[in-house]
Amino acid sequence: MSNRDCKNSAIHCLSRKATYFSLSSVSHSFILSSLRGLTPPGSPVLLSLPYPQSTPFMSLREQLADALAHVTPGGYGSRGVHYSEPSAWAALAMLVAARHDVAMRACYWLSRIQQNHGAVGISSAEQQPCWPTALAMLAWHRWHVATGENRFADCIERAMAWTLDQQGSTSPRKPQIGHDTTLAGWSWAAATHSWLEPTAFFYRAGRELGMGSHPRFVESRRLIFDRALPSGGWNYGNTIVLGQELLPHVQPTGIALWSLAASGERHDKVETSLRYLSEAIDARTTTASLSFAIMGLAPYNHVGPLHRLLLEKLSQRALNRSTSTYHLALLTLANYALANE
Repeated sequence: MSNRDCKNSAIHCLSRKATYFSLSSVSHSFILSSLRGLTPPGSPVLLSLPYPQSTPFMSLREQLADALAHVTPGGYGSRGVHYSEPSAWAALAMLVAARHDVAMRACYWLSRIQQNHGAVGISSAEQQPCWPTALAMLAWHRWHVATGENRFADCIERAMAWTLDQQGSTSPRKPQIGHDTTLAGWSWAAATHSWLEPTAFFYRAGRELGMGSHPRFVESRRLIFDRALPSGGWNYGNTIVLGQELLPHVQPTGIALWSLAASGERHDKVETSLRYLSEAIDARTTTASLSFAIMGLAPYNHVGPLHRLLLEKLSQRALNRSTSTYHLALLTLANYALANE
């Protein structure tokens, strides 16, 4: 066999390895260096995809988890700066997928950027606002539940102390505002009004950490129900303004239902919101909104055939062209939520 034939045979063999093995079992750098050593100078390296090719035997959720593993911790866009929220969702997704080694990377990164007073900012470079603290606590706690290792106990303790010391601003009730402005939850930014989504994140974390009976979390539950729209669903946190009922949105409704599912209760406002959300999802629903919607519907067994079809379509599209940690994490969580429905 000629020298050229030997090189071609070796390249073909390594290409097959790159196709059939994930980068968790075959070193990316090893394959690239091997290929570079066997190809003439200036020749293109065969591995150029952002993720390894998945085997035909992997389920869609496993393929998503495999793709997510290579961008964790990460951010909202294609590579670049790491952010707390996407990294926390990625940790939660990796724990559901039993990828504990990857979840550990994200949990450890979150612990490194935790501030001395316990809060977690939106990135290592931006210490404010601190609403991602709720998701970091949830990730650290679920790490302990999944592995039995309590290495983030101090992180959780400091984060909870900070959480209980914070609350959204309140004000006397006004006739032109429909929701109860005297209820305190949590806000997007310090010293501003309590809004639905950050309150839902903190409420879910508090419930899972066994703090559901604490007055702050009891009040936050009241706030979530108070912000539900009379006709069903939630938006960012307003219900009626100047006598006009505002419109619900898919994403906050999914987040609210997901947060309340931790308590396992069925409330009239939950039922009307499930009906709204089931009917509101269509082909225009974005990746994040659909993922949160599925996460909110699945615990109540309200996921329909159309929802499954749309989730499959967006998941396949993400596998083909997305490197967003945020999107891949939410899609992974949504697909695993379906599997557990």
